[in-house]
Amino acid sequence: MEGVTVRRARSSLGSKIVLTVLWLNFVALWLRVYHITSFTDAFGSILSIGGLISAYGVLVVWWIIHNIRIHKTKGPRRGARVVPFLATHDSLHRYISSRIDLRHQQEIIVDVVADRKVFMAAPAVQPEEAVLTGVGGGHFQSSRNLS
Repeated sequence: MEGVTVRRARSSLGSKIVLTVLWLNFVALWLRVYHITSFTDAFGSILSIGGLISAYGVLVVWWIIHNIRIHKTKGPRRGARVVPFLATHDSLHRYISSRIDLRHQQEIIVDVVADRKVFMAAPAVQPEEAVLTGVGGGHFQSSRNLS
């Protein structure tokens, strides 16, 4: 590619100072670990890490042997499994009843009623009465329902 120049973004002085402080902190903490760690502690850690690596190796070998047995029994894959798409039924063959436009609705309630999967619009919650009830995901619940 002739005529193309790639330039690295320049970092600011503040970011260089923060990065230097972080590296100095990293080195200082490792020096502290070095001074308070005995030979017995280090040897125990090495044995623990070696045991974990060995257990992982045994697990991988077992998984490979398991897959080889499956291959010998069933033969090679001939392609991806074909999954039929039905707009009227879900994967458990329940009828899908949509009371709203699923492509444009922001919040949807999914319920199973009498072996039918029903999609409904969620009731509107006013922002002043919304209370954060979960950790992450942005799930809101009306303060009227909290009692």
